[in-house]
Amino acid sequence: MVKGVALEDRCLQQLEAQAMLTQALASLSKSKMRDALEFAEELELELEMMVRVRRALRRIEVMRDDDAPLDGGLHTMSDTDIEQFRAERDKRHTKAANPKYKFQNYPQLRSRSDYTKGLLLHKKREQEKMLSWQNTVANKSLVDLDKDLVKDAIAIRKSLLGYMGDKQMSFPETLAQNILVKGLDKPKLRDEAYLQIMKQLTENPKPESAAKGWQVMCMCCGTFLPSMEFENYLLNFVLEKCQADGAEACYARYCLHTLEGMMSSRTNEGIVPTLEEIQAYKERPPILATIELVNGALLTEDLPVAPDLNVKKARNITITSVLEICAHFGGLTTPRTDLMGLFVYDLGSIDDETGASQANDGANQPYTPTPLRNEDFMGDQFIRKARQRRDFKVRR
Repeated sequence: MVKGVALEDRCLQQLEAQAMLTQALASLSKSKMRDALEFAEELELELEMMVRVRRALRRIEVMRDDDAPLDGGLHTMSDTDIEQFRAERDKRHTKAANPKYKFQNYPQLRSRSDYTKGLLLHKKREQEKMLSWQNTVANKSLVDLDKDLVKDAIAIRKSLLGYMGDKQMSFPETLAQNILVKGLDKPKLRDEAYLQIMKQLTENPKPESAAKGWQVMCMCCGTFLPSMEFENYLLNFVLEKCQADGAEACYARYCLHTLEGMMSSRTNEGIVPTLEEIQAYKERPPILATIELVNGALLTEDLPVAPDLNVKKARNITITSVLEICAHFGGLTTPRTDLMGLFVYDLGSIDDETGASQANDGANQPYTPTPLRNEDFMGDQFIRKARQRRDFKVRR
């Protein structure tokens, strides 16, 4: 009899947890999702809905909090709040841009002599290359760490070289995931992980290697924050790269917005991406999406869109879609999201400074708005338009 009552209670609790998770996912409220997950975890449940909520939570972790969104939701803020938010952001950027915050000046770095202590050959060269790209593995960490963490730092270096293709290693997605897991599980390694990436992105002679290094940087920025002491040094590096040309600037801007979202949400941890999510970085870049309503009103500006995030339903049902996030910003209920769609509006050639059309072939004429299918990825549109050298905007 007692066992029967206990079993009944267990079933009722599981149903309650399932309902909480479903409601939290529909609301896209970070606080509700965290509460629902905590309740389910206390019951030691392993539900598919828990996986969905964890993935959704990671997707909107870049927002500020439920009542104070980042630029992605400025339309919900008063003019005064927007001005204050932007003033604080600009002040933070101005401070971090100070040359004293170059990562080479970080006080917790080892001295160059300590970094090469014990080396018999090429000591001078190793000292000179301590903070710039190398395709070899050092036997020291960049930061002065406890001995038990130095081995982990060396492992991070090996995994980074393998993922970037600077050393031939198998299963690159697993290597990237290893870096993220170590940084998430051991906070004292986070600055080391960021520094290793910044080192490998400095004076890197291989564009493909640099692109993969930026991919890991994007993943780290969405998984864990650096220490407060290192924040300005990381921001300095990213802000400087935002002024670069081409793909590097796009990666850097994505990192900047993701970092600021994590900082503003007052959480220093996210969720480690799955191997499938990491694989998506090789298929398309992460982007910042600005989406307008049909009437031209701004819905979301510079929304970080990860490579595995598609328009409606991702290949894996555990992944939140762009439309679901847009619905959250627009305050739409779940049934109405089924009627939503995204369209790409072509704005003409980015090489045309006068706005005049081409003489005969009409190559510079804007195209008819293109509807995006549910399975389309916005990163693919970004690549396509960049190769065509066409400017565009996205409207809902």
